[in-house]
This record gives sequence, structure tokens and C-alpha cells, in this order.
Amino acid sequence: NLDKAVAALKVSADKGNHYASYHLGKIYADPESNYFNLDKAVAALKVSADKGNHYASYHLGKIYADPESNYFNLDKAVAALKVSADKGNHYASYHLGKIYADPESNYFNLDKAVAALKVSADKGNHYASYHLGKIYADPESNYYNLAKAIEYFGSSAKDGNVMAEISLNRCQYKLESNSSQPLDIAYDSLKTSTEILNGLSSIVKLLAKALRNNTQDCINNRNNAVDKKVLLKRKQKEKQTQTQENEFNMY
Repeated sequence: NLDKAVAALKVSADKGNHYASYHLGKIYADPESNYFNLDKAVAALKVSADKGNHYASYHLGKIYADPESNYFNLDKAVAALKVSADKGNHYASYHLGKIYADPESNYFNLDKAVAALKVSADKGNHYASYHLGKIYADPESNYYNLAKAIEYFGSSAKDGNVMAEISLNRCQYKLESNSSQPLDIAYDSLKTSTEILNGLSSIVKLLAKALRNNTQDCINNRNNAVDKKVLLKRKQKEKQTQTQENEFNMY
């Protein structure tokens, strides 16, 4: 009964109990609550944060980090989240990591992003693992590493993150597709040897081309089959997971 909860918490908060202010702030910050009011949420959470409650700082940080909020302010968001992260709140580290990983943010810093996300991923936060996988899967990133991307996507997928599962499949087939490259390397090596090429170069070339085409056809057929399967799974599951991270952010 939220009416009774708010009434009781107000009594305690008015007596100086900042923990009551903290819980009031969470109720006011909940967009699904009939009491949703960000002005009251920020005011109540500040009371508790100023008394050293780092969980209140965490919730303030999330409000400040929301670009759709009238209180959007990355400077305040980072400051508040740091306070909570430094107290061991790995969820605060997760939100910091997302800010650091955003190339459009003034705080963009992949070193800090990876460090913060790892803190949360090591605590079992599969959303943090998913974002780490995205960093390692980006070929333009200094952290590009398909093996690590597969590791983190796999960890997140095991916990039910469908987007991580889709990304995992893409990375796995990208890694397997690269295995066709040794054919080109082998052919180039053969071409440089005059003893082998003498009288046999045309045969070697045709064989290498046939093997290469056959390998590529197999890869293309497999990728097409996988793409169809992934698209089907995405249609079936994506609706169920669109709000997954939003629901997580409520805690």
C-alpha cells in the first residue's frame, strides 16, 4: 500500500531519519508509481546522500545520467556514481562504465569503461558482461579481441541476455570465417617456390581456387542459415527483452 508507505515514511523523514528520505526518494523516482515526481525524488535522495548514504548517491546518479530527465547532468551523474562505486556498489560501477563507453560522452574513456564494467561483471552482472563484449567486439576499438568478446557475450547469454546471445553467434561465425584465410597464404607460399611451380603452377592455382570457392560457399551457406535462425529468434524473443535493461535499472 503505497499510500500508507509514503505517509509512514514522511513521518520518519520529518523527524530527521535520512533512511526514510532515501526510501521516499526511490518511490518518487519510480516512473510506474502514482507518486512519481522527480523534484521530490531528487530532494529526498539528496537529504540521505548528504548524510553519507551512498545508495542514495547511486539513485541520484541514475537520475542525472538519464538523458530524458529534466535533471540530466553528466558531471553530477559521474560525481554521484563515483561516490557509490568507491563504497563498493558494483551497480554504480556498471552505470559509470556505460558513461565511459559512450563515444558521444565527454567522459568517453575505454580504459575506465573496461575497468568499471569488469568490477560489475565480476560480481555477476550480466549486463556489464554484455557491454564488455561489445567493446571487445568492436574492430575500431583498441580492445578489439574476438576471443574475449565471445567470452563475455557467452557469460551474459547464459544468464538470459538475448542480445548477448545474438552478438555471441555473430562473433563465433566471424571468427570461423577468418579460418579460410590460410588457403590464400598457402597458395602465395607455393607460388614463390620455382621448384614446385615448374610445370605445376596452373594445376596448383586451379586446385587452390576450387578449394577456396568451396570453402567460401560452405561458409556463406552456413552464415545464411544462421542469419535466418538468428532473425527468427530475434523476432520471437526481442519483444520480451526490449525492456530488460530498463527493468534492471529500477533496482
